[in-house]
Amino acid sequence: MATMLRRIVLMAGIFAALTSPPLPAQAQNMELKSAQELYLEGRTLYQAGKIQNALSKFESALRIVTRSSIILSIAQCHRQLNHRKAALSHYNLYLREWEKQNSGKPAPFLADVEQNITALKKEIKEE
Repeated sequence: MATMLRRIVLMAGIFAALTSPPLPAQAQNMELKSAQELYLEGRTLYQAGKIQNALSKFESALRIVTRSSIILSIAQCHRQLNHRKAALSHYNLYLREWEKQNSGKPAPFLADVEQNITALKKEIKEE
């Protein structure tokens, strides 16, 4: 009888562990992993020329976690799709977010980003 009671208690414990919400750190790790998977899917789609689909994946990743690399990818997609104002907005957001997360360090691809910002401003003005 005692063995049966132990099994019931053990099963109840396992059930509770499986059905209880994840701990905050576990939930955060799961969110980061999900965002990373979405970002990697977006990169693959972007490289395959499926820019609109890539944009969707990047935007989904950004809703989970704010990372400058995701914002830059979104800016690139918008630029490729000729969404000039959205691209410009995201390039500027990329620079602000990079500075916020990496104070004092130069942003990766800074020269390209600045060149794209200048070109987009000119194109928007000419519209």
